[in-house]
Amino acid sequence: MRPEAFEAKVKEVREKHGKAIFEQLAVVHGEAERLQKTESYWKDKTFLLSQAPLTENPTHEPLARLSALTEFAKMPDYLLRANAELAKDDKRLAELHLLRLEHESRASSPGWTPLSLDGLELPDQKEALSLLSESRQLAAEVPLRLKAAEGRQVTPLDKLSVARTA
Repeated sequence: MRPEAFEAKVKEVREKHGKAIFEQLAVVHGEAERLQKTESYWKDKTFLLSQAPLTENPTHEPLARLSALTEFAKMPDYLLRANAELAKDDKRLAELHLLRLEHESRASSPGWTPLSLDGLELPDQKEALSLLSESRQLAAEVPLRLKAAEGRQVTPLDKLSVARTA
């Protein structure tokens, strides 16, 4: 195919499908922006713990949480800490959250120290943060793709700018 014929074909395709391409790129960009707003939640272990269900039945959840909190409120500090460590080791996330809530309510007690979440890996957190990073990269590339779809040249400076923002 000669260069003139190729350019004519590219122009025809852009005219025919350009609007759809721009619409899809706008959707990708909008979705990436929406996802980026959730990143702080995925980084916050305390928030993620608070979302973990204590029971498998949502109708029993409020009563189960109230019951657990009532029991934890009666526990001495050493027992509360021991249960929290066990819950952390066993990945009983909802229970760990409730134990931490009760522990935090005792912050004014003499000798109080916070319960550490160091070493706790939460389900889906690592994958979610990785996907958010990938979506940020894709969103940063949208202007380059728009430029290419319009038939304009993407320069190395454009690519460097995208690499900086992603």
